[in-house]
Amino acid sequence: MAKYTKEQLVQLLRKAGIPEKDIPMMVAIALAESAGNSDAQGDQKLADNKWGNSVGLFQVRSLRDPSKYKGADALRDATKLEDPIFNAKAAWAISKQGKDFTPWTTFNEGTYLDYMNDSTTPSRSRGPKVIKGKGKVIGELNLPSSQEDINIDTENTIDLSFLQTIANLSGLDYLITGLNDGTVTTQEALTAISASRWFKNSFIQKREALALQKQDPATFKNNLKNIESEIKQAFIEAGVDVNENLKQIKKLAGKAIFFDLTQEDFIKIVANSVDFESNYLKGLANTYAMDIIKKGQSFGVTLANKSAELKRFVKAKFTGEMSDDDINNFFKQEAIKAFPNYKARFDAGATLEDVADPFKKEIADYLELDVKDVNYNDPALKGIMTATNPKDGSPYAMSASERLKLIQNDPRYDKTKRSQNELVGSLLNMVGGRF
Repeated sequence: MAKYTKEQLVQLLRKAGIPEKDIPMMVAIALAESAGNSDAQGDQKLADNKWGNSVGLFQVRSLRDPSKYKGADALRDATKLEDPIFNAKAAWAISKQGKDFTPWTTFNEGTYLDYMNDSTTPSRSRGPKVIKGKGKVIGELNLPSSQEDINIDTENTIDLSFLQTIANLSGLDYLITGLNDGTVTTQEALTAISASRWFKNSFIQKREALALQKQDPATFKNNLKNIESEIKQAFIEAGVDVNENLKQIKKLAGKAIFFDLTQEDFIKIVANSVDFESNYLKGLANTYAMDIIKKGQSFGVTLANKSAELKRFVKAKFTGEMSDDDINNFFKQEAIKAFPNYKARFDAGATLEDVADPFKKEIADYLELDVKDVNYNDPALKGIMTATNPKDGSPYAMSASERLKLIQNDPRYDKTKRSQNELVGSLLNMVGGRF
């Protein structure tokens, strides 16, 4: 008997060429059908003698003579189906490349849902899309009317973000990346989400909300108003103009009231729907952007207003994915990479400015420069701060005399008045103080 774990099934399906987005469903079906046993055999009690046993991981119904058939049915060869890879490929073909799992009773009865969890979900790293524009959200939102009809507008970033949020809540995080990079269509995502246990439980709440709307419209209206207020606050903190997006807010509230969404969920939906460019942001998001730029500068990291890095930091701070300490530590690690000689001081709480400012002043004085012109890429400063011991190459702190010698070897030193005076003095000494 060959018994496969969830993790082993994921690897097997990848070898069989199953797309990443469909692996969680395929794993769940295999576990529900055979408990991961590639040797599983199920007898078919049918009057028609054309069918043989159900075979292998996916309990594919074999045919007495598969050579008489075409397409997916031609793969129903009992002997070949004992091979787990062949069995997976046959199941994939029978499912119409992941578009139809109704041939499996475990799908129709929902048994597979017991196996749809994080351990079967391929890891993803990329995040949702954002829109362009100065804090104005585009598109329409429509109220869900049934389990199968969430009415997602694929051109609307707020709708897309809402769909990604409920995908996350339903435990199907892989859909977030799939929706973003186009490997998962909106309809495919809706099908997967609507089949999840979370979504089915959510519609219990939907029925309760609909009942409240009919039985106690005043309370329902008040609940809806409270949700609108929470969403407005998220928009305001993101620096988005609320007045330009009142319609969006109302429609998002109308959809959210049927799901158990929290303020944190609203913040994520809004955050995934705006473009965090600090040159137009208002509210907390703008404060975050300015603080992050300043913090980066203190460690020698420059973040431009429209840079992807700054947007990433602002969004992470806005959603709570990164704290001030997390951001500070990121910049500190960048400084340590660039100037490992001073790791101990950075770890003790010093910034790059704290470490470098005395050296900047020393360089500016000897080279007769404005200290503002001595940046972190200045060759003299880098020479001092990245010095290594000539004996073993270990980080090395230069003495004052060594720093002076390095500065005097800088080409800019020859153009200073100090250098010219020293040269004149040397010539005078050579001729006995006279010309």
